[in-house]
Amino acid sequence: MNRRASLTGISTDAPGGGAKKQYNHRTEIVRMPSGSIAQIPALEPLNLSQARLNKAVVFALLVNFIAWGLILIACRWLLSVLF
Repeated sequence: MNRRASLTGISTDAPGGGAKKQYNHRTEIVRMPSGSIAQIPALEPLNLSQARLNKAVVFALLVNFIAWGLILIACRWLLSVLF
């Protein structure tokens, strides 16, 4: 296995040249504050669909806060008019 294949976790020696689904099993070694060493899964880059989902969630939260703020202002105005 060459260096690139060992870093990416992709096997280049599949029998018969068939494409098998390979998983990336890379880990990073981290030294803990106690002095011990732990292996954690490597961070994977975010894909584009996840980034779009995050933007949609942030936009939905913003609209939600604006809507509840307007409802709160309307309720305070209504209470000040009635009482």
